[in-house]
Amino acid sequence: MNESPIYRLIQPDTSVADLVESFWVVEDPDTTPSVRKIIPDGFPELIFHYGDPYEIRLADAWKRQPRCLAAGQISRYFFLRNIGRSAMIGVKLQPWALAQLTQSRMDTLRDRVVALEETCSGADLLEAAALEGEGTDERIASLTGVLERIRPDTPPPEIVPCAVRMIFESQGALPVAELCGRLGTYERHLERAFAHYIGLTPKFYSRVIRFSAIFKAVSGEGPSLSDLSFHGGYYDQPHFHRNFKAFTGENPSEYLFGQASMANLFLVRQ
Repeated sequence: MNESPIYRLIQPDTSVADLVESFWVVEDPDTTPSVRKIIPDGFPELIFHYGDPYEIRLADAWKRQPRCLAAGQISRYFFLRNIGRSAMIGVKLQPWALAQLTQSRMDTLRDRVVALEETCSGADLLEAAALEGEGTDERIASLTGVLERIRPDTPPPEIVPCAVRMIFESQGALPVAELCGRLGTYERHLERAFAHYIGLTPKFYSRVIRFSAIFKAVSGEGPSLSDLSFHGGYYDQPHFHRNFKAFTGENPSEYLFGQASMANLFLVRQ
């Protein structure tokens, strides 16, 4: 009897909610190589393979991923391919948290996946927590304990989480000029803060969040394109189609919203 793949999202303990948006687990015993598409959702990640590692194609060539890695913000879709049994746990970080944990500028990690040991001083502790734990609950408890231990003393500038919160509350529809007005800052100042802590410009980050908002309209068998466009706040269908294809490589009428996949694990949340 074949085992079904497991795709799970787990909410973090409140003790690390300032760093972690959610934990996730993907397990699939099928070793047949399968290409999986990853779509931007506005969050950086830490990923730990306790099964076989994956290959990644960000540009033209496939490349073997490290077993433990950090992924910065992505601006477009890319592809992963398993080379054996899939078993991994991920930490979907708050948009600014990877900058805190790695002490790196996030614009240097945009559209990049790097070995965790190359960028995070607590990599050995995180890797041990994720790879040596028995079962999901133990791994999450161990990762939570390590994140509490290595949490940076200095929080990000308040302007960053405030701006991110406003972008999410408006589902990416708030113009940058109005965002800066509400924050009492200049656009150039906000752009510099986002380059350091987020890795995307405020305008492009708003585009990502606006795009991801359309998945909140998904329910039942299949969402109508008008519903998706409405929830994304797009002013016309051609604009909606262009943005959807830019982020997914597919037309919205062809996208499999109901499919169990890594992309939908993060975007189609019921």
